[in-house]
Amino acid sequence: MKFNETYTKHETPFGKEADLIVKNILKHIESGNAIDLGAGQGRNSLFLASHGFSVEAVDSSSVAIQKIKEQSKKENIKIDAHVSDISELELSKEYDAIISTLVLHHLASDKAISLIENIKEHTKVGGVNVITLFTKEGDFYTIDKEKGTFYADRGQLKDMYSDWEIIEYFEREGKAHAKKSDGSPMFNISAGILAKKIG
Repeated sequence: MKFNETYTKHETPFGKEADLIVKNILKHIESGNAIDLGAGQGRNSLFLASHGFSVEAVDSSSVAIQKIKEQSKKENIKIDAHVSDISELELSKEYDAIISTLVLHHLASDKAISLIENIKEHTKVGGVNVITLFTKEGDFYTIDKEKGTFYADRGQLKDMYSDWEIIEYFEREGKAHAKKSDGSPMFNISAGILAKKIG
């Protein structure tokens, strides 16, 4: 699996710091249960757990999950980390916070949209979602568009949460870790949302 290789070669391929939009959850919920879908090496999971959340971390990479277990033990933080394919995941309980950061482009479009619906459905009233994803404007989509994986249209993520209170939303260009064949950097426009479920 390519992500096992990525996490074996690099200690923290996507950085150590939690995403700012994930940190902003604390302005709206002080604690509760949370699940991080596509947790990677766990920077967002570790942040939430260190601030009193009961956290589940899910990733398809066994190497990434092992790193979360090792780091949480080192920091004396409890995280329920397990290997699972989020494209086949059916949430079975409700959460105060559900996050998925820059993962959905690995899923088939129908699976990604279905997962977002499942995420919304399994969020408690007053709970929050943080979703960040890549849009169709950028180098990743140019490479992947024949695969049928999920890249959102501009504004699509915001529209999917039109029935929630949208606390924060952005669309911005960023430089990717991946490079083009000539060694030049890839750029993508990502979208992100922090939204609260209203009754």
